[in-house]
Amino acid sequence: MSENSAVPWGDPKRLLKRTGPAFALANTRHYDSHPTDPENDTDIDQCIQRLLDNDPTLKEINMNNMKRTPIPQLRRLLEALAYNEYCERLSLANMGLHDNDLAILMPVLEINTGLKKLNLETNYLSGDFFIKFFQAALAQQTLEEIRATNQGTSFTNLEEKEIVDNIVANTGLTKVSISLRLQEDRNAVEKAVMRNGDLKRQVRRLEAMEKRMSASPRN
Repeated sequence: MSENSAVPWGDPKRLLKRTGPAFALANTRHYDSHPTDPENDTDIDQCIQRLLDNDPTLKEINMNNMKRTPIPQLRRLLEALAYNEYCERLSLANMGLHDNDLAILMPVLEINTGLKKLNLETNYLSGDFFIKFFQAALAQQTLEEIRATNQGTSFTNLEEKEIVDNIVANTGLTKVSISLRLQEDRNAVEKAVMRNGDLKRQVRRLEAMEKRMSASPRN
């Protein structure tokens, strides 16, 4: 991966326990149209090694549009991500991925605590995939943002309900972009995300107050 591929992000703290609803923005119509896919020169093997080395300078991996990536190589990268502490953003948009291609992602999500932002837009992932995905994300609840629109398929009402239930149960998510047909489900997601954002702001204020108090001279 080129030097420009690693973009510094902050070091978000794991602020909340799983104590209530949480969540993010549901986007029902977000269809990106790319007449030509931009070039992507990310060195995947190098990324895998840096993940395994727990390289603190590797903050982002961008594999968008890399449709020719061998699936075994992609799986090795995801496996290497499992115990990595520093990579915070992973983009796998427009790679032509199907459910089986990303099956390894579920156990990875149950282990990893460093990843904050994940982009899965414009692939061929089913409702069943996202049910399992959001179930896995409940294990650590450290993933904050997920982009998953434009999958070329719609979810059944039952699948959509299970997806939303898992999202609402997750207190770590602050932004979710996913295509939902039912207005009530979109509303539930939006309310949960707003609630999560409010909770995190409250925690930050309390932490700042405690820091000021600890820094004040004692009589």
